[in-house]
Order: sequence, then structure tokens, then C-alpha cells
Amino acid sequence: MHYVISDIHGCYAQFTELLGLIDFKDTDTLYVLGDIVDRGPHPIKVLSALMEMPNAVCIVGNHELMALDGLRFLKEPLINSRSILIIFPYRNFLKIHLCYGDYYTS
Repeated sequence: MHYVISDIHGCYAQFTELLGLIDFKDTDTLYVLGDIVDRGPHPIKVLSALMEMPNAVCIVGNHELMALDGLRFLKEPLINSRSILIIFPYRNFLKIHLCYGDYYTS
């Protein structure tokens, strides 16, 4: 089955509830027509869930474009007093690591 949704806006609980209501399966396909982030309390949880779903196809919406525009500095490494921001592609998203001298976190 094919499903199309939009405007999740970081509402993780409602998103997972919706998947349960439609009995979404691994053999189904979910098309998300943008506006995954912004406004709701858990945009990172929604993004993480979608990244783990090989059967989800996400289209960038205006809220994702605004978020990327706000994070424009991420396009280049940031070096500031022994710290460096390392960015590399990860499952169609960007994975970010911040290093402070010998300390490394993600």
C-alpha cells in the first residue's frame, strides 16, 4: 500500500500513532511531502524514525529549507579555539561531530 502525508512538524507521538492507525508495514511505502521539522516538540525523533525507514520517501518542504538556511554555517568546517565541527553524509542526512581537542562527541 502507498501512503502520503505531510506537515508532521516534529510531532513524533502523533506521527507514530498515525502509523499504528493505518497498520503501516515494511511492505508499504510512505511518502512525506515536506514540513517534517519545526513547531512540534520532537523534530529530531521524527527525522531519526524516518531515517530508519527504508520504505519512506521524504520531500523537502519550506520548513526544512528554513532550517537548512538557518544552519548555513554547517556547509564548511568550523574551527574555533581548538574545536572543529565535522560534517559528512549519513543516510541522506548530515551527521555532525564536534571535537574539542582530544574530546570527540556526536
